Amino acid sequence: MDLVEDHKEQCPYAIIECNRIRCSASFFKGEKEKHEENCLEKCLRCAYCQTNVIRKNKGDHEAVCAIEKVFCTFYEVGCNFIMGRNRREKHEQDFQLHHIDVLCDSYKNLKEVVNSVK
Repeated sequence: MDLVEDHKEQCPYAIIECNRIRCSASFFKGEKEKHEENCLEKCLRCAYCQTNVIRKNKGDHEAVCAIEKVFCTFYEVGCNFIMGRNRREKHEQDFQLHHIDVLCDSYKNLKEVVNSVK
């Protein structure tokens, strides 16, 4: 290999393109690692369900991931259950009486606060 070809291979300022099909980014060869860390087309694994997800779609996936841990809808008023998103509906059906109890307790506490301010 001659000196020019050798330089082209090693030069950190040579412009290269991302090797992912849907990514059209061009960058300096020396910035390849930085691009790899931030490429929107990079495939990542969901921390919850282990499904492969493209980085740019990660937020959309996490918003619907069935395995992601979520709080009960009644968490703010005292139901401390944390479960996979796919189990929340069943939990809320199975624990309706418990939810009525925590709502009543929350109402009583709020009423006491309001009365103490009067």
